[in-house]
Amino acid sequence: MFLLLEKCINFQCVMNRWSGVLQVQLYPNSSTFYRVAASLGLSSSPKNLSVPSGNVIFFNGDRADGTGNPVIERLSDPLKIAEILVSKFGGSINAYVVEASVFNGPFAVYKDFIPSVNENGEPKTYDATGFPASTSVVLLLSKFLGEAKNVILGKQKEPYQSEASSSSSIPETAILGFSKGGIILNQLLTELSFSETQKNSRGVNTQENYLVIPTSKESLLSSISEIHYVDVGLNSSGAYLTDKDVIDRISERLSRRASGIRFFFHGTPRQWSDERRIWIRKEKDALVRLLKRAAAARKDIDKLLIRERLYFPSKLPNLQMHFEIIEILNFISENDWGKPFSKLQSKQSQESSISRSLGSTWILLKSSRARVISTQTRAFTKPKQLVYMQACYDEWRGAANESEKKESFIKSMKKNVNINKLDDSTLIAGIVTPPVPMAAKKAWESLPQLKLMKTIPDVIFVPTATCWLSSLSTYPGKCFSVILLT
Repeated sequence: MFLLLEKCINFQCVMNRWSGVLQVQLYPNSSTFYRVAASLGLSSSPKNLSVPSGNVIFFNGDRADGTGNPVIERLSDPLKIAEILVSKFGGSINAYVVEASVFNGPFAVYKDFIPSVNENGEPKTYDATGFPASTSVVLLLSKFLGEAKNVILGKQKEPYQSEASSSSSIPETAILGFSKGGIILNQLLTELSFSETQKNSRGVNTQENYLVIPTSKESLLSSISEIHYVDVGLNSSGAYLTDKDVIDRISERLSRRASGIRFFFHGTPRQWSDERRIWIRKEKDALVRLLKRAAAARKDIDKLLIRERLYFPSKLPNLQMHFEIIEILNFISENDWGKPFSKLQSKQSQESSISRSLGSTWILLKSSRARVISTQTRAFTKPKQLVYMQACYDEWRGAANESEKKESFIKSMKKNVNINKLDDSTLIAGIVTPPVPMAAKKAWESLPQLKLMKTIPDVIFVPTATCWLSSLSTYPGKCFSVILLT
């Protein structure tokens, strides 16, 4: 049974996309419904659902009704969140926003996903037994997709078809947990750690659904490529996963997977600086340490990547920033289904494109042979002779003085970049002063002014004169980029 709430956007009018909100009953005998918003890509024919390059699934948290704050109210709208996700991850993805089926007052209760939650939706433990979260995600998406097809077709009797695809692989999946929604990430990671690697698992659904969404818990867990903790927090412990055994199991499992997983931690002072709930920051730091240790122990370090960023660092904690982070998040999808590169208008044909990273670092692609590396992003492509560099940016930024910053940066570069031509002076040239603030109205109207600081045959350091954010705000930190030509 489904109850259609809204068909909010005419799919024929918005870049061949259908957007809407449905209430979905997970199990036939259940008395509760999940409210799910989605933005789905359509092919050139209105009867065809386009096969996405990736699926982005966002789990919402508690409600904040009656604030009277227009920003909070707008960013509490699941359809608006779906729209934001598409704008950040790119038009070739499908975005889903899931709200809990049960609310105890303002408190979201994800009982189907985490059976151990109490009456306020706070988990007592994370247990992979029965794989409840991954099973529920697959079932929820499948039922939503089936009803969405009926809504798109309307009263037409023709069967709905998925657009043909040259690839038989399952699209990659990015999972985002906002506020209390982060507990779903913890449960999915726990289940991932105990699951078997599945190269081809199609479940019980049709081939057409298989090309659009994962149709089994194994295929879902195997498709996860990004985990985003978005200002996660609880009124009790358990906001972040701190089980070392689970992280070690995931790291070991990645050895058997062709692709890795990227972890992103997005936070505000509302959660990370809450003195009344100090466990939130402690749990976050503990998880980051576990992941970094697991990554450091790996030979294929690009299979487990960790990024962390504090938003609104100079502001006092407030409820608006907790919601506002959704709109100003910097997502970096480091595979081919991420947001397309922006175009750099230049007379030089080789200087053709520009990309953004999590820390608002702009990278100039000097030629078609360029392989991009920076302090806060890994390679976007994997050439046969890939030179990998991951500078310890956080340590460099936290150093007491310029001398320590240079020393930390140099050691990190020498450790991760095996190029004989690098010397101390070259390395130091990659460190630049804070960028000039710029509030760009549109990305294509006011691009960063990039200037080559030092060029040698194998390495080009590009200081970032200005940084632009999709939120039209400025980035006060320090940025620098490195281009390695292979």
